[in-house]
Amino acid sequence: MLSKGFKQKALHYSVGAVQLAHFTALILELKNLLQAGSLKLLAPAPLSGWSPHELNTLIILGTLDMCLIIGLAGYGWMLYRERRQARRLGLLVLSSFQITALVYAMVIIPSGAIATHPITYMFITIAFMPVLMLWLVLLLNKRK
Repeated sequence: MLSKGFKQKALHYSVGAVQLAHFTALILELKNLLQAGSLKLLAPAPLSGWSPHELNTLIILGTLDMCLIIGLAGYGWMLYRERRQARRLGLLVLSSFQITALVYAMVIIPSGAIATHPITYMFITIAFMPVLMLWLVLLLNKRK
């Protein structure tokens, strides 16, 4: 049986890997946005396309996610250095990720983009699960 410490380390590493991939995808999405003027990788548009308001909201969310990923790297560094404030920073950053995910869903779901690109959005949702799980672990674990 795997120890609790090993499971938490594995969860931290999986969140780090997911967020590294997320950061890379955000950079590629920014490049695509500047060159083609559209979002394709992390937010493929519905058949009607994105409205200017939806597009601006998604750009703001992507910018905020980039900042949060940097904050998550700070959490990882504090955790590695065994700083007492690591849990607080982790909760702050991961709670912020939950809020951006909720706003993302509030843009994506009514637009009909999920019906147009169900596999892409299913993959994005599954990839986000380690972040949700780590947030719950930190929220429910009073230690550290």
